[in-house]
Amino acid sequence: MTSDENANANTDSLGDCPHCETMLSRRHVLVEYETAAGQKHYAECPQCQDVVRPQPE
Repeated sequence: MTSDENANANTDSLGDCPHCETMLSRRHVLVEYETAAGQKHYAECPQCQDVVRPQPE
């Protein structure tokens, strides 16, 4: 991974899977929606394959 790809991966992070703690990025997003508190996401974890709400890092 180049330093540019690494930087993009770090800023692209939505948080971690609450089940297996794998880092989730925008490419894993299945659903994105707005709430009064801001944007929320559901993402598919590439490790455990569950659909989860990413937990802040």
